[in-house]
Amino acid sequence: MKKNKWWLVLTIIWLILIYSMTEMSYFNGESTSTAIEKTIDRTETIKKKIVKPDDTAPIVSQQADPRIIHHLNVFFRKSAHIIVFGILAICIYQSLKRSSYSYVLALLLTFLYAIFDEWHQSFIPERTSAFKDVLFDTFGACIALLLLYSISRGKTQA
Repeated sequence: MKKNKWWLVLTIIWLILIYSMTEMSYFNGESTSTAIEKTIDRTETIKKKIVKPDDTAPIVSQQADPRIIHHLNVFFRKSAHIIVFGILAICIYQSLKRSSYSYVLALLLTFLYAIFDEWHQSFIPERTSAFKDVLFDTFGACIALLLLYSISRGKTQA
């Protein structure tokens, strides 16, 4: 029973962390794009300093392709949804581990919190709310719970 209490505490901390990150207007798509663009530009600068260019070849400063930045932005942002809510689902499952239907309850509670999180986000300036993010959150929860189930099945069969 003591382990369940620690998982409950961890779940509450994780919920507060998600809520806090939603509160920050910095975590919007534009900020992520800017960070990716700066990272790509710094990488190019480092490459130019490490690899000495041919004296005859002029150094051409190129901006990062906006399409690449967009795709990386989408990848990183959706991956964050999947990972963060996957961890939440695992924490909730571990908190409810001894109860019946703990996998289903963990998935349902994660889905409900994802809806709440997107609704909460709709009130934050410079943030947008989208139901597709709830779907990514729920997908992350499904993957995490399926992995957890597979691991626990493997342990019981061994």
